[in-house]
Amino acid sequence: QNAPDVTKEVLKELEKLGVNVFLATEFKSFFGSADHIEYCDIENSLENSDIVITVGGDGTFIKSAKESAEKNKPLLCINAGKLAYLAGLENSELSFLGDIVIGNYKTEKRMMLSATIIDKNGKILYHSNCLNDAVVSRSGNIRIMNLSISCNNAPLMDYSADGVIVSTPTGSTAYS
Repeated sequence: QNAPDVTKEVLKELEKLGVNVFLATEFKSFFGSADHIEYCDIENSLENSDIVITVGGDGTFIKSAKESAEKNKPLLCINAGKLAYLAGLENSELSFLGDIVIGNYKTEKRMMLSATIIDKNGKILYHSNCLNDAVVSRSGNIRIMNLSISCNNAPLMDYSADGVIVSTPTGSTAYS
């Protein structure tokens, strides 16, 4: 099955459970109108929700983790494909959504990275939070960079390299 088909099944299950759903406006053409669905921008969807549910695979979960963490919302990923290590439910387990409605679930806290790239003059070039890893590399010509790595604002190491990957336990499995 694909994500839109699984999402339709999730929406049906949530309707049976009497749950109000907030979806990003961009999805209205996929899922249409229903009494229990309110379409709004992603910011309002996150603000108004008690829990964030994503449908997809690990990539979808990782992208959504950043947004839900910023709003301090728990996140559940429902697998829409063949394999998703980070999914909390398979698409055949949608009946378990009822447990979430009554509060019968546990959350798992995961380490996240806050990565900032600062030039030698102290100007912030890039900042992002991430669940799996932060990758810094040159685009175009690959040549050596001088890197100063800090952790919690404390200098960690200086070295020359063509890039660096910093990974959380969630992301480290891809590099083992």
